[in-house]
This record gives sequence, C-alpha cells and structure tokens, in this order.
Amino acid sequence: MRRFILLLAVALAGCPQGIRGVDPSEEVSDGGPEGEPGDGGSGDDGDGGPAAGCPEEPCNTGQFCDVPKGICVDACVAPAAACDRTCALCPDGATATGCDGGRCIATGCAPGASPCAGVCARCPGEGGVLQTGCAGDECIAARCADNQVFCGRTCCALADSSPAASPPGASEPLDVAITRDGSPILLTTGAAGLVVVHVADGGIALDVGVRGTAHVAPDPDGRALVGWFDAAAGKVGWSAEADGGFQAHEISAGAVQASPPVLADGADGKVRAAWVEGPDSAHFSLRFLSDLVAGGAPETVENPVAGYPHLAVDAGGRAHVAYGGSGGTVRYAVRSDGAWNPVTAASTGTAAGIALAPDGTPVVLVGDSGPVLYRWNGTRFEGRRPALASYSWLGELRADRWGRLHFLGQYPTSDDTYRRNRLDLVQIGSADGSRTLLSTSYRRTGSSRSYLGSAALALDEDGRPVVAALSAYHSSSGTTTVYLHLIR
Repeated sequence: MRRFILLLAVALAGCPQGIRGVDPSEEVSDGGPEGEPGDGGSGDDGDGGPAAGCPEEPCNTGQFCDVPKGICVDACVAPAAACDRTCALCPDGATATGCDGGRCIATGCAPGASPCAGVCARCPGEGGVLQTGCAGDECIAARCADNQVFCGRTCCALADSSPAASPPGASEPLDVAITRDGSPILLTTGAAGLVVVHVADGGIALDVGVRGTAHVAPDPDGRALVGWFDAAAGKVGWSAEADGGFQAHEISAGAVQASPPVLADGADGKVRAAWVEGPDSAHFSLRFLSDLVAGGAPETVENPVAGYPHLAVDAGGRAHVAYGGSGGTVRYAVRSDGAWNPVTAASTGTAAGIALAPDGTPVVLVGDSGPVLYRWNGTRFEGRRPALASYSWLGELRADRWGRLHFLGQYPTSDDTYRRNRLDLVQIGSADGSRTLLSTSYRRTGSSRSYLGSAALALDEDGRPVVAALSAYHSSSGTTTVYLHLIR
C-alpha cells in the first residue's frame, strides 16, 4: 500500500498543469477562433493575458469593444463604426456618419431623409413642402408653398367645406373644440340660447338650455362640456351633454358680471375651469376649479384682476392661466403644489391666449398694437413681436407637439372698424407666416354687403388646424344670411 501511494504522488507531480482541476468559473478555450492569439477573443492574445467582458473590462490598446457581443476586436465591422474605443451601431440609411462620444450618428442620409438628432428621419415629401428641418429626431416641414399651411409634420391646403347657412337658430360661433377622434364640436348662440353642433354627425344641433356666453370642451367620450355665464340670472355654471340633451350645474350665483368658465382637460381626465366674477368689472376675482365634474369649493387665483382668463394644462396636470391684471398689465399664474404664484407677463396689452411648448414652457399671446408672444425663460417672460400685421382681433393660442404656435387674426376694413373682412391663420415656428383663410368685400354703402363674424381655432391630434368661422351677407332686400365655414 505504501508503495502504491508513493508511485501515485510521483506521477501527479510529473503531470502537465493542464491536467489539474479546473475552476468552473474559468472560461476554457477549445482552440477555436475565439482562442486564437491576437484576434480579440477571450483567449490569450500574447500581450499581457486575456481581455474579456468589455465594456466592464477595458480592451487592450488598439482594440475596440463590440458591446453586443461583449468582446474586444481589432477592427469594427459595418454597419458599426469605431467611436470612443467602442464599435457603435450606425443608424439605418446613413450615407455618412460621425461620432458623438461612444455613439455613431448620421451626418448624411439617403434621399428623402435627413439627419435629425443623429438618426436618419424620413422627411415629408408632399408637393407643398418647400423646405424641411428637424424637431428632435423628426424631420418636419420648415416652409410651405404659398397656398398651404403647416399641418403637423407636413404642409397641407386647407379647404372651406362648402359654406352653408348655419344650423337653424345658430347665429354666432363662440368656441370650437376637437374630440379625441378628430371630430369638431361647434358652440354657437341662437334665438333660444346656447347651441352645440356636432359637425361630424351631419350638423346635429342641441340646445344647451341656458343663455349667455360660453366655452366648450369635449369629455373623454366626445360629448360636449359647456361652461357658461347667464347674465340675466347672475349665475356661473356648466352643462354636460347626456342622452341627447344637457344637464346644467351651477358653480356660483350672485355675480353681477362674470366671464364664462374656460375649460381645459388634462392627461388625468379631469377638466379644469377658470373664470372671473365680481360685482363689477373693476372688482373681478379670478376663480378656478381643479375638477369641474367633481366640483368642490372654487379657489381664488388672484384678486383683483381686470381681464378674462385663458387656460392650459401641462402633462403633469398643472394649470397655467393668463389674464388681465390691474393697471393694464397681463398676468400669469401656475398652480403648483396646491398654491398659485402670479407674476407679470407683460406690462401693457391684453391677454389673448396661452399655450405650452412641448417642454412645458408657457407662452402668452398678448395684443398690444399687434400680436406679441411672451415666453418664460426660467426667471421671467421675454417678449417677441413677429413681423406680422397689426390685427384688430386675436384668437386663442394653440401649440402643436413640434413647437409651432398657431392663432387667428382678423382685420377691420379701412372704412368701418366694427366690420371685419379678413381672417388669417398665423403660424409661428422656424419661419413666421400667415395665410388668409377668408375675406369679404365689405362696403359701408351699397345695396348689398358682407363681412366676417367671430371665429375659433383648434388643432387635431395630427396637428392639423381646424377653423370655424361665420360670415354674414346683407342683401339689397334687407335680409341677412349667416354662413358657417368649417375650414380644415
């Protein structure tokens, strides 16, 4: 027995080291391609030992990390490029590439695409697109043909959908809203009070059941919510569409003067409302409801104020309000953590609208001898006056997800400032511009004449403008016909 043990010990002592036990955690090369020296594999490269498991473990000098495979290589193979000692996958369709740190970016693209944020983004190719640009990683229209406007990423020609006499009893549009499926809802006044028209349903008109001025917004199911002020009754309230009619809800009573609540819904499905009320226009108080349907006690944003509010809701559910302040100023307030912090947006002018840029930055539209846009820079509002006409009337401000701003402007005629004869859609983006949507030839004297009434603007989910407007025609016989124009 002693002799056997001695012989076994001698035999083991003379065996090559490769016969010893192997740690299961160690990788064993089978002599295949990955074990060949100098090929960047996990075997011995003949220059200081293995270099595996990149990028956690650095590669040897002159090598690059193939991140998907987790190995070091001597050269990157297309469609990857060497960027910061990494084989970075380059964007599809790139005709020229460069590096942004360890990322391969497109600097040139095949026809029909453009490098945007390092990728090849397909550009709109419609005939009305004269120039393109980038908005993040999207290629969008930057300039349109003279007869077209910006419609989301591209350009389009808006058309008046066969103007016809407005629905029976409807005399003037007060507001227009767009449902989630892109259907317009028109709010008008009529002989019997407020009227809601679902344009997509063949012009079905529904009496709201109250009189006064109002605003409209859709609920998640496409039904109309109407905020109103009944001056005769001194009541501020709202009405919800249900079962072919409307159910009225009172918010406050006893207001001698007030504005109808403006409505804005958020991503959480709640509808916010803002309005002013008081014993007279010199003692307005700005009021707010964070959930119109749930109700509750209204909050006071600021008191006193001097002008009607405009409302927007950001992606986080915060409400932003622009309104007329005391002393002829334009004020702005945001509701954050249940509190309001009003600041002055403009020292002069009239608040005409508010919108939020894609990053949530508030922009306030002010009428001050023409349109002026005030944008929040992080500490205060900075004004910019576009090189546009001095419109006598400005509509609500709308923003699309590409950062363009949209609003309506109307001109008076040269001989009668109380009659408007031109309606423009103004679009502010990489290039400011406007396009006349409607025009009439109003004359103070003559046997017949026509002029424009009020108008409203909305954007559908694709960023396409939808405009509702009225024109009136006075015939030589003394009759008046009001025409509804739906331009989209």
